[in-house]
Amino acid sequence: MTLDDAYSHCLSIARSHYENFPVASFLLPRELRKHVAAVYAIARMGDDIADEHGDKNVDERMAALDFLDSIVDGTDPRDEPVFVAVQHTIKTCRLSPSLFHRLFEAFRRDAAGGKNVAYGTWDAVLEYCRYSANPVGEIILSLSGSATPQAIDYSNDVCTALQITNFLQDREVDMSRGRNYVPLTVEETIYRTRLLFKRGRQVVRCVPSLRLKMELKAIIAGGETMLDKIEHQSQRLSGNRRVTLTSRDFPSLLLRLLNPL
Repeated sequence: MTLDDAYSHCLSIARSHYENFPVASFLLPRELRKHVAAVYAIARMGDDIADEHGDKNVDERMAALDFLDSIVDGTDPRDEPVFVAVQHTIKTCRLSPSLFHRLFEAFRRDAAGGKNVAYGTWDAVLEYCRYSANPVGEIILSLSGSATPQAIDYSNDVCTALQITNFLQDREVDMSRGRNYVPLTVEETIYRTRLLFKRGRQVVRCVPSLRLKMELKAIIAGGETMLDKIEHQSQRLSGNRRVTLTSRDFPSLLLRLLNPL
């Protein structure tokens, strides 16, 4: 297996999973795109491990997450596409493994909680997002050489907003599993999440690459459009159907993408 094969595998993973926003899309420069795909692929792997309720017990899932820690530390080289790609990305781009460790800590919390994960306050949700979401934004900024303190602050707002939007989107499914990531009313959660998007979108001004700016704007547009759909569904009391973005949302996405900050 070549290094190009490993990155191609990661890109296929990024393209095969639904998200509310683009992941390693054509908007990014090719070199940056492959690194983002590698990061996404190992994050996807960790998330899947945390959610394997029926296949593995808690100890087995914790051991699998410990193994991912060793992969990002570079202490356990393996000839597996995702591992080959992410180890090359970390070494080549001089990423701090601690960013990945923080991400895996969120997965450990989910795995340890099993079917009984609940966050009783807004601050508790924000603290969880510091592990589950914010490291990803900091990794992308680091890949582009844009990880200034101000950029990271803005990025944290965006990443937290995206995570909470996903919590709202999956609320009924999570609650059926005994998980509650939304301690406030849907209306109050939407209001606070919009404020996070509003503050965080300034991260676009912090990156030098025009193509990365467009990718970040598209990510934020996807999150805000999904938030609108969740609010619309909530107001219509239209049941528990999980809302997703479709081709009908393209005009709204395009308008947000083209609008100035």
